[in-house]
Amino acid sequence: MLTKENLKKLKFSEIQTIQMDANNPDSITCLESQLNFALCQIYATHTHHGIPQNVKAGFERIFNVWFSGKRYNSDEAAVAYRLLASNTFTENQKEIEAIMQSYQAIPKNERTPRTNVLLGILYYKDIFMKKDVKRGIAYFQIAANQNSPEAQFLMARLYKTGYPTADRLRMNETPIIPLNIEKEIQYIQKSAEQGFPPAQYTLGTYYLEGRGSIKKNLEMALACFADSQKNGDFRAKDKLLEVFSELETEDFDKGILTQRSQSFLLQLEASKNVPNKRNNNVFFSDDSKNFSNNNANCSNSNKRLKLEEKVDSKQKDRPLSQSSA
Repeated sequence: MLTKENLKKLKFSEIQTIQMDANNPDSITCLESQLNFALCQIYATHTHHGIPQNVKAGFERIFNVWFSGKRYNSDEAAVAYRLLASNTFTENQKEIEAIMQSYQAIPKNERTPRTNVLLGILYYKDIFMKKDVKRGIAYFQIAANQNSPEAQFLMARLYKTGYPTADRLRMNETPIIPLNIEKEIQYIQKSAEQGFPPAQYTLGTYYLEGRGSIKKNLEMALACFADSQKNGDFRAKDKLLEVFSELETEDFDKGILTQRSQSFLLQLEASKNVPNKRNNNVFFSDDSKNFSNNNANCSNSNKRLKLEEKVDSKQKDRPLSQSSA
């Protein structure tokens, strides 16, 4: 992350390159560029080159970096979070307060899922707002009811651990969110149905290991990981390679995998040396089409498999050697 002084020294052509990179989700340095361009907007370092100060836009960009990066465990995420949690914005305090007021001033029935998730994060993480976990979770719940895949994913995580977690729960204290594996799975499935990459990845681990009502199902696990990879979660590719690597060490007969899973394996083997791509435009998107256009959505895998069985219940998936003959 560039400092304010270093940003001032950048030429306009360099700022343009950063801006272009920030808008390219396939770029490895996209998150870092988004963060730097956001700082340009906040500090108004290049107004003389036609980049006006826009504290609100910069603020939202940084939130985008923080949330997206947090999913992917990137260093940029830690930088963005420290930036938001520190006093870096002191000189823009009035603008930040105005932004907060503008979010809160929106009538409840007019707030988009995006706004509710944002307010939830602000209260839950104690960023520019007095920490109020209960209120933050309430915003997550509202957004989840509005079918926000991000909020549904967050609610699933809360139901998985409970809040407060068992080790922090005081004697006779009633948790805000109790442990509830059924609701956890329900929210993960809803989020995955909309193509949210972290939810698809998580659902894949559930099918791989089994959890609650979800029984082990290798085919479903592979489908979820493949969909998560296509939608931008680079962990999924590593997980797929790990699964197939373990199967090979166990002398696993690949012939029993369906043709769809075999195609995943071939694609993975062909792309082992291809750099992972990051998709980091999901947190502030209200358009579910960003996620749902993928025809290989893992949430529909069961339906497709059952349909195939109805068409011809006796037909077996051919081994790789036969299908390539």
